[in-house]
This record gives sequence, structure tokens and C-alpha cells, in this order.
Amino acid sequence: MAIYTSNTNRVTGLSGMDTESMIDQLMKAESAKYEKLQKEQTKTNWKQEAYRELITKMQEFKEKWFGLNKDNNLGYNKAWNNFVTSVKDNTGNNSSAITIKNSINEGKYDIEVNQIAQTESLTGKPTIKTDLTTGKTADEIAKSIDDLGELNLKMNLDGTIKEIKITKADLGSANGTNNAEKLENLFNEKLKKEFGVTTSGNNKVKVEKQADGKLKFSVPSGSALAIGEGTDVSKDVSLTQTDVLKSGTSGKYTLTLKIEGKDYKVEADFDANDSADNRIAKIIDSFKKATDSNGTEVDISKKVSISLDKDGDNLKITNNSYEKSLEIVSGSFNGSTFAGKTLNSKGNLIHFGFDGVVESKITKDSKLTQVFGDAFTKYLEDPANQNADGVVILNFGGKDITVTKEDTIDSLSKKISDSESGFKLSFNEVTGRFKVESTQSGLNGAINIDKNNNAAIKSADFILKFAGIDLIDKNNNDVVVNGQDAEFTIDGIQATRPSNEVDLNGLQFTINSVTNGKVTIESKGDQDATLKKLKDFVEDYNKLVEDIQSKIKEKREKSGKYGYYEPLTDDERKAMSEDEVKKWEEKAKQGLLYGDSLLSSMLSSLRSMVYEDIDLGGGRKISLYAIGITTTKDASSNKLEIDEDKLKKAIETRGDDIAKMFTMNDGIASKINKVFDNALSTSLTTNGQPKGYLAREAGIKGTTSVLNNNLSKEIESIQKRIKEEREKLYNKEMKYFEMFSKMESIMNQQNNQMATMLSLLGQM
Repeated sequence: MAIYTSNTNRVTGLSGMDTESMIDQLMKAESAKYEKLQKEQTKTNWKQEAYRELITKMQEFKEKWFGLNKDNNLGYNKAWNNFVTSVKDNTGNNSSAITIKNSINEGKYDIEVNQIAQTESLTGKPTIKTDLTTGKTADEIAKSIDDLGELNLKMNLDGTIKEIKITKADLGSANGTNNAEKLENLFNEKLKKEFGVTTSGNNKVKVEKQADGKLKFSVPSGSALAIGEGTDVSKDVSLTQTDVLKSGTSGKYTLTLKIEGKDYKVEADFDANDSADNRIAKIIDSFKKATDSNGTEVDISKKVSISLDKDGDNLKITNNSYEKSLEIVSGSFNGSTFAGKTLNSKGNLIHFGFDGVVESKITKDSKLTQVFGDAFTKYLEDPANQNADGVVILNFGGKDITVTKEDTIDSLSKKISDSESGFKLSFNEVTGRFKVESTQSGLNGAINIDKNNNAAIKSADFILKFAGIDLIDKNNNDVVVNGQDAEFTIDGIQATRPSNEVDLNGLQFTINSVTNGKVTIESKGDQDATLKKLKDFVEDYNKLVEDIQSKIKEKREKSGKYGYYEPLTDDERKAMSEDEVKKWEEKAKQGLLYGDSLLSSMLSSLRSMVYEDIDLGGGRKISLYAIGITTTKDASSNKLEIDEDKLKKAIETRGDDIAKMFTMNDGIASKINKVFDNALSTSLTTNGQPKGYLAREAGIKGTTSVLNNNLSKEIESIQKRIKEEREKLYNKEMKYFEMFSKMESIMNQQNNQMATMLSLLGQM
């Protein structure tokens, strides 16, 4: 089989010679340079992968100890704030009156809290009605039950779903004088059975007849009720027409319907030999092509169902809607006309006067038009509440706030809270109440309205009308919390704060409650935590150094007396098992970074920091070496080792200096970061190359340097040479085929001549 060409590129003779095998042998001798280039490309790829594996480990080390997490970044003071804190009462037990949040210094203080800080807040009276009232009177509902046989509602109380059914038998005659009272009592009996009662013995879902005869469904504060469709009703949702489907009759079938207040006309042409099924199909098609009053074609087929009645002779038209009635205005067929009929919806809700599913739950995302109904819409439309542009504007002395029909509870709350009003508005979905709270804690954070500012008075009236909060007469609210400062004594000295968050000499704590006597708060340096952090850092440092050093020291392994393990050719791979190939390549990848100068330079830079002094100022200096962190006795390993006793003593006596040694602008953290930046920075130099020498050499994944690096360019160069060499081999192989083809052609001619001569001799 040819190596570099295909059957479509060549033609050989029919001499019987094994031409391809002969040419393959010739080409193998010619392809040594090509295979060498392929191996060179593979080794360069492997070398790049080896660099990138080490780069990833460097990035992980740098991110852990000098990254975004300031709690562990040795270059930030926060990483060195290792303190043990406690809060004890006067009996020595832990106290919850104060919570210590953070400490950056040692200290011990006796504190007695006489008063906690409070933010002034006003919780309004209820303004949101969560009751659900029927759109029809109890008498009208009772008449529907008598008419239809039953009505069913699906009720959802705080996630508990029950179906409530009222039947004609339950109600008795709907023509009696006490229908409303009967219906009210029936509902309450069934609702009590399904949902139970509150701790006070009242129905969890209660029904009351209103003065206008309608029924009101109510639930306790904090509960939510939704009313939806129960089991479908069926009476008066269908109209049966005779004679329309009988075979032998022909003509135009017409029908005019009124759906949701709009008229639609349908027409179907029947032949005498049309079967009932064909006629139904034509009627259904006509519903898909109905025309409205403007002559526009409209598909209304989903709003109705067309079928045979149960006897299989007559046409049955059914209203598919659960909410809207459908009116058959008129129709005609075969010379006869018929009057229309109103078909009830299949649903129950419409008979209660509900326009679809209703629910009492109000959330922050509820629109104000839904929450407050017509009252809110009328307020927005009242010219007395609008500015010259017809827009309602609120202003509490800060910036203007526009209120629209599209506003929700949440959007209005955000507008007010983001203004310069000095307070924020919130809504509690459980209690259904609004609350105004000062944006400033303490005694000076009082909520005040400028009574001489007409815009502020108008805005306060809006808040009172819809949120139920009186900003002018604060005592006219359900819950009033007055603002006050925290009052406490520290080591016998009185102090006040507008907030319960206190910072005392670097000790941050929160006051939770008044104390019964004094409590003692204490912060002590956690030397064990500092020691552990430094030991963990050295351990990770040594692991990284070991990984780098192992590659620098790793020599190439010989495959025989003279040669080394090299990448395999395709033919060599085929001659080996999968396991043999794996083991071979593991050895072939060894030693690719042996003695690497870039990695050696990096280790040298890191190692030098151990002995470098950090100037703390005032003539004081410190170093890793001085606190017990030195290089190992085997200097070539570049690892660190810890003299634990010396380090413990240094932490005890020079804890602050150790922290400064790492956190100063030119401290250890800064120096290590600089070493990594010099190696890994992907910022570009003026000539467009990455600044970091490892990024420049091998590229870093996830950055533009992944393509813009020396090894990638070297791989591209090798690939180009491979392509050129392959073209040469292709041409060489084609020449061999041409040569053998000519030779085979001559041999074939000679064979033919010999055969002819032998044939003539045989005839003599």
C-alpha cells in the first residue's frame, strides 16, 4: 500500500509484479527526515504541556496564598488577624448580649449595656384587603346551582388544596326565600370540614354574606387563599341541531356566533352524498376559516367542539371556554333557519362572578392596581394629584419619584428607599403591613416630614392612604419604634453610639441586648493559628518547589546503549500493545525540561528571599531566616524547613513584625508576587510578546498567550517543514509509480510479442 499517494493519483501495469511493496520499501528509506520532523513536533508539544502543568500549579499556589481571598492572602493584614475572642458575664459564663465580629488587636474590657440602639420605624394600619368577594349574589349563585345541578370550586389555602362542591340536593329548592343564608351556611359547614378551625375556634376559611348579597371569603392574617376551577359543569354548554348531518340533503350551512362580544360567521357547503363524518369535517374546517364583522378570516375552532350527539344523528356544538359564555346568534340550512342560544361556559368560576382564578395573596411583585384596585387608579387619574404633565410625583424633600399604573409594591418601595427621603419603605408579605424605617440608626435618625412643604405633605397623604402609615402623627400607627442611641459603660466610662455596631481599638462587636451587670470581652492573639498558617504556607511552597525541581533534575532515559526513548511512529505503534505504547511514551516524555534555565532562574529568585532582610523602619529589620524559616541543608533542593521552637518564640515576641514582613509594600508577599509576575504575566511588551518569561515560552491556558508563545511558533514552523517534506515525498513516490508503470508497459509489450512468436512457431 502506498504511503503518500492514493489509488486516484497513480496507475500501474499488469505485469504481476508487487509494485506497491517495492515502492513502499523505497519510500521508507526516503522518509527518515519526515519521521524525524514528526517526532520533533511531538516532543515540542510534550515540552509545552510539561511547562503548562507546572504553570497551573504555580497559579494555584499564588491564588491560594496571594489571591482574592483576603482571609488567606499573606499580603493583607486580615490574614494575620488571628485572635481568640470571648464574651463572659459576671459569673464567668458565655454571654450572648454582645457578639464579637472581628479583632485586629489584643484587648480586654468590662462593658455594661444600659440601652441598645434602635432605628425609628412606623408600622402602618392594614390597608390591603385580602378577602375574595363573589361578583354575583348568593341568590344568583343558588339559581345557577339549581339550574346546573351543582357547582364546584377548587380552593388552595396556604398550599392545602380541597374541592368544595355545592349540589342542588344540598341547597334544596333555589326558589326559596332564604337562598343566600342557606348558601352561606353550606359553604361554612363544608369549609370547616375541609380546612378546620383556628386556635380561637373560627373557620380558617370563612364565608359571609354582604349587604349587597354577595359572598365574601376571608382567611386569617398571614394566610393566602386562591379560588380556581373545580370539576367541569356541563348543562347548557352544548347545542344539538337536527337534520344537518342527514345524507341526501345539500346546500349551504351557515352559523353566526358571538364569542367574547365579537360576531363570527361560518359557512360550509354540503353535497347530497356527503356522509355525516364528511359534513362534520367541513364544519370544523369552516370554523378554522370563520370571518369576523370586518370580513377578516379568523380561526375559532379551538373555542368550540363539533361532534355527533350521543344518538349519532345530530350535530352537537359545545362551548370549550371555562370562563366565557358563547352565543349562537342564528343559523340556516336547506332552506330552514333557526334561532340562537347562549351556551354557558364549562367552568364554575363564571357562575360565582369570578373572572378567572382569584387569590388573596399579595406579594412584593403585586401591582398596586391589583392591590388597591380602583382607588389607586382613580388617585392617579385625579387632576388634583397630577403635575402639569399629568403625572403623579411624590417628593419628601429629596428627589422626585414618579408613580405609575405599572408600579408594584417592590418598585414603589425601591423608589422611595433610593430617594433622599431619609427613610425606606418595606412590605411584610406575612402580616400584609407596610413599614417605614429611618435610614439612620439612633436618636438622630428621626423620621420627620416638613409640614411647611406642600409636596412633602401631599406625599405623606399618599403614604397614609395606601400604606396606612401616618408620617405626620407618628402615634397614629399600629407599631411605633422610637429611635435611640446605644448607652453603655466601658471600664467605668460612659459612652453612646447611634448604632449597635461598635469598633473599640480594632475590636469590632455588636450589642445585642441590655446586660444584667457587666460583661467582659477579651481578644487574645492566637499564636497557634499563626504558626499553623506559616507551616501550611511552607508545606505548599515546598510541594511547588519539589514539582519544579523534579522536572529540572529529571534526565532522559536511554532505550538502549546509545539511543533515547523517542516518540513512536505510526508503524512502531502498530507493532506494540496499548500498554506497551503507554509505558514507552511515559519514558519518552521524561527529561524534556532537564536543566531548564527558566525554571532554575525562578527557583533561584524564590530562594534568595529567605535571606533578604525586610526593613521595618527605625533601624529594625526582619527576615524569614531570622524567625526560623530557612533552606534545607541540601541547598540544591531549594526547599524550606522550619525551626519550630524558634518560630514559636518569634511569633510570641515579634508577631506584629512578622505580619509586617509579609504585608509591607516591599515585603515577602510583594516579592513573591513579583517573582510570579515576572514568570507568568501575560501583559504584552512593546514588541507584542508576553512579559512573563514562562508565558512567553509556553503560553498560559485561558489567555491570548496560549498561541502567542515561542513553543507554539516553533510547532508551527515544524508543521510547515513537515508539509513541505510530505509534498517532496509525494512527488518522489509518484515518480516511482511512473517509472514502474513504464517498465511494466514495456514488459507487457515484450510478453505479448513473445506470445505471438510462440503461437507462430506452434503453427509450423
